[in-house]
Amino acid sequence: MTSEEESRIPRDEIVDEVRAFVGHVYEPGGIGEAWPYHIPARDRRIPRVN
Repeated sequence: MTSEEESRIPRDEIVDEVRAFVGHVYEPGGIGEAWPYHIPARDRRIPRVN
């Protein structure tokens, strides 16, 4: 095994870390206190153009 192969993080572990990070951003004390006008992308509404 090369040192590059030894240092790789399994995909599952990366996904778990990212999910935990995102969860902490939106929990009390997270991004909402630093940026009170931030709207998460999932909550944004793009107006329809007819």
